[in-house]
Amino acid sequence: MTLFERRGRQILSDLGTRPADVTDPSGVSSGGDSEAIQTSLGRLRTTQRWKSDVQAIVTLTTTAGDKSLPSVTIAGIPAGVTLIKVEAIMLFRAIEDTSGSANEIEAGCTPAVQVKETSAGTYTDAITVIDATLVVGASKVANGSVWFGNIDVKAEVNEDDTYAFQFDQADAVGNNLLLRDVQIILEVTWQV
Repeated sequence: MTLFERRGRQILSDLGTRPADVTDPSGVSSGGDSEAIQTSLGRLRTTQRWKSDVQAIVTLTTTAGDKSLPSVTIAGIPAGVTLIKVEAIMLFRAIEDTSGSANEIEAGCTPAVQVKETSAGTYTDAITVIDATLVVGASKVANGSVWFGNIDVKAEVNEDDTYAFQFDQADAVGNNLLLRDVQIILEVTWQV
């Protein structure tokens, strides 16, 4: 036994923990701490992302209303896991004004990106959007963005299913404000 092994066993002994009987190269065998290691490993968290197809255009007009966004299908959440959090991410490649004037989301409106289970459920806010954003010059195209959800939606997104999204009550200063190449991602974190 090396000095390092002896010191390690002494530390474990001082802590009141019996060292594992090391019989294979992986360092884990029956007895000792192997049960504690397996229990600890059984509680690992896993995060996985599911993405929608890309929607070519989302058109915001001067009339507040719900604008459809692409849906996301989740398949593969293991049975028996505990969901820790579910967050939405929205990506869009470009913002374009077609009104001929500087454009943005109307000040004073309260838009949000919302999610719901497609065949049932109720739309739930997933991403808070501030008004007077998506600013673009007259007849210009600006770079898009990535919006990370700031709301845990695991109460609505809680199993393998298809989830619908909408841009709730969004309206623009001028007709029209276009979001190009829009995609939605659901990021699900669970614990076994």
